Amino acid sequence: NFDNQVILYDFKNDKEKRILKPLFIETSEIETIIPTNFIPLETSVVNRACTIIKCTIVTFGKESYGIRFALFENFNALGYFEFPLLLSVQ
Repeated sequence: NFDNQVILYDFKNDKEKRILKPLFIETSEIETIIPTNFIPLETSVVNRACTIIKCTIVTFGKESYGIRFALFENFNALGYFEFPLLLSVQ
């Protein structure tokens, strides 16, 4: 999303039974293109940080999570949100 940034800032777990390993987070810098103009479409090459977040399933069951994230525009916070999630692995 080139208009608003989304930052994942918490991933909470409400149960003691863990069906996922802790989050694995890796960040690297990559060369990519971004639009500089949409009509006509023009792009430029920039270096951007790329973050990969991975979860590994370790067992079967159900587990509740809360994913907290924030929305930003021009480095100003637009809001903080929590998305409740029930994960079921069979």
